[in-house]
Amino acid sequence: MAKRRLLALIIPRTGQPILISPAFEEARMRESLLYSAEVRAWQEDESPSQLIATSLAGRGLRTGRVGIEERLPFTFFDHIRAAAPTYDFVSADPITIAYRALKSAHELELMRLACEATCDVYRAVFANLKEGMTQEQVSELVVAGYAKMHLRGDALVLFGPSAALPHGSKATAHTKGRRCCVD
Repeated sequence: MAKRRLLALIIPRTGQPILISPAFEEARMRESLLYSAEVRAWQEDESPSQLIATSLAGRGLRTGRVGIEERLPFTFFDHIRAAAPTYDFVSADPITIAYRALKSAHELELMRLACEATCDVYRAVFANLKEGMTQEQVSELVVAGYAKMHLRGDALVLFGPSAALPHGSKATAHTKGRRCCVD
């Protein structure tokens, strides 16, 4: 399993947001920022949780309520809580879920275009299915279909008994020769 590294955005009530980033991602994070934020990087031998605590303390924030977003893995939350025990940690779900659900007209248009592109790719793939094709060959058709539109995309393609499982199984991951049947 790949090592998971904390990348966090802290949004205080007042003042500039603080982006906590692994040091090897710092330049990329700075390039991709759409809004002004203080970027604080941590090295592999440092604690990102401690960096969060010291960053907040550096702003004069040593106590108070901190909302934690729903998708933060528990291990990161637990380490932050240990590094900053004077804070009252609460769920930020009422705010973050509500804001995530709001979409601008531009975002809705991008979602519509993405759905349209996906349907076009799948129509082309279905039209080109041939008996005897492998899962990998069908997957390559999907990748090629997106590439023709100058997009990146792929799909999990499964044939056989494990195809009914949401992500296949170890057996399907190791059966490169599984073949398609088309009626």
